Amino acid sequence: MKNLTIMLVLLFYSYQSHALEIYHPKTQRTLSFAEFIEELPTSGHIAFGEFHNQPHIQKAQAQIINEKIQREGLFADFTIHWEFLNHTEQAYTDSVFFEFIANLITAQDFIEMTAGPKNLEYTPLAQVAKDLQGELRGINLPRKYKQQVIAGGIRAINSELVPASHFVGGPRYLQRFTEVMGGHIPNSQIGAYFLAQCLTDSVMADQITKNSAKKLNFLIAGSFHTDFHDATIVRLEKLTGTKVTTLKFASQGLNSNSEIEDFKSYQPEYGFYADYIVITK
Repeated sequence: MKNLTIMLVLLFYSYQSHALEIYHPKTQRTLSFAEFIEELPTSGHIAFGEFHNQPHIQKAQAQIINEKIQREGLFADFTIHWEFLNHTEQAYTDSVFFEFIANLITAQDFIEMTAGPKNLEYTPLAQVAKDLQGELRGINLPRKYKQQVIAGGIRAINSELVPASHFVGGPRYLQRFTEVMGGHIPNSQIGAYFLAQCLTDSVMADQITKNSAKKLNFLIAGSFHTDFHDATIVRLEKLTGTKVTTLKFASQGLNSNSEIEDFKSYQPEYGFYADYIVITK
């Protein structure tokens, strides 16, 4: 018991607070970190919608996972499902993760060997998975297959790569996608790219559903996949028949005050961005 207490103290000090403000849009409440952790579900799925490769955001994510798992005593009973890793390469991910938990390599080594050296901001997430004996799974489809879909449609790839539950998003999702992608790709290619985007959502939701044996499951993905309970989230909810709790992360160093206020506000066309808005330092 003494050794366990020492370990928990060490873990507590390893994940210092990076969440500056936590806001609940539907009730217009600002929560303390303790209140927020208490409100998060103890089972099911929690989606972390993020801006990629932002150190304070990824550290805040690790902090939240650490605090929730410790508070609920869910050691070894959680999975982190990560967009940046491909599900088709899970055997390799598992082998490298085993080296990491055996202390043969560091958390930085693990990220470099799986997600690549450009993604070292995610080192805290690998570390918290190891420290609390969690599972780490890739849920994405390799880029080469998405490129084939863009070039030749859904039938351009092996049907085994397309979940039976796959569907193309509706007008609301297409409108959001067009607003974001317009100017980056020719208008004539919007439909093709949107198809690949929806396939990504379907694959991620399918993989999460198939690999959610643990009590609590965290999804780490770009916020476009989680905003407004659309995209990956609507697919995951259809597959599981349960509500997914969504968080949208923003950062004072990345987002303007007007952007952050927008994230907190109800959007007439789409609804609320997420169940909780987490603003980092």
